[in-house]
Amino acid sequence: MLRSHRWRTAENSAAYLLPHLSSGISLLDAGCGPGTITADLATPSGNDDVVTALVSDGRPVSAAVLNAGVGVHGRFDRADLADHLRVVGVNVVSPVRLAHHLLSGMVARGEGRLMVTSSIAADGPGPFQSTYAASKAFLSSFAQALRYEMRGTGVTVTSPGSGSGRSLVTAKPAARQAANPPSRTRTSGWPQ
Repeated sequence: MLRSHRWRTAENSAAYLLPHLSSGISLLDAGCGPGTITADLATPSGNDDVVTALVSDGRPVSAAVLNAGVGVHGRFDRADLADHLRVVGVNVVSPVRLAHHLLSGMVARGEGRLMVTSSIAADGPGPFQSTYAASKAFLSSFAQALRYEMRGTGVTVTSPGSGSGRSLVTAKPAARQAANPPSRTRTSGWPQ
């Protein structure tokens, strides 16, 4: 599990992010308990460290939860661009990199479980937390696409965090269609 971190105001986010961003990733391997890897998921080298640690002991990863998250609170133009880019690095780039590595091994073995956490913030625009809300919308869409692509491989992808109280990612296609009939599906985050 990637531990998540709460967002902070733009004024103190950099001070909070730097010392606290090293997130632990707990992975459940077949026949053993969770392990922890410490890495800065906002950087490519931190993600590479995670992948290196995963392959170093030769044990396959059977299940993983990608749950790291950071955010910046405040008006977009007043917050430091580096803080917004860190949000994208941790909340978008890192899950894509790690999911790619993890799913490759799981598909090769014909089994595995991946959970990608999102947030209720994925369900609409997020004033004063624009990059956070956008990153969670990305994760929700990303997990739904992966779930579809993994059909028939023995690998499942789930994504809790929908504001509806249930995840349409885990629903069967008929249930998704019933919950979002074409006439009621919104094309943007703004009410119509």
